Amino acid sequence: MSQNSGDDYIHYRIEKAHESYLSAQILADNRLWSGCSNRLYYACFYVVSALLYKNKIVSKTHNGTKSQFSRHFISTGIVSRELGELYTELLDMRQEGDYGDTFEINEDEIRTLIPEVGTFLQSIEDLLYQNKEG
Repeated sequence: MSQNSGDDYIHYRIEKAHESYLSAQILADNRLWSGCSNRLYYACFYVVSALLYKNKIVSKTHNGTKSQFSRHFISTGIVSRELGELYTELLDMRQEGDYGDTFEINEDEIRTLIPEVGTFLQSIEDLLYQNKEG
């Protein structure tokens, strides 16, 4: 794969992250909390997958992505523990929302998570672009 196509893939994942984040905001505006939490998770997942790809770290599952992100970026202090905890919380919510029979989303919690996810996206994008020179 050429460097240009790698950059295209990273750009595509970042665009998907922003699209998912916008979708989450629209769903929140319409009080659709389960869909909102799902889109918040995917916004983070897409940008984390771009970061892993950029660093040639392979993952084939959502839990694997979380593990690799934690191992290479959270445990090393490159990304804050708070952002790692946010990612884990969102993954847990997504799994419970998709597969749990009685999972209920707390509106106040979701509304709090929306700006936190915005910060998450910006932090990971900053890291991606910071590494661009390298």
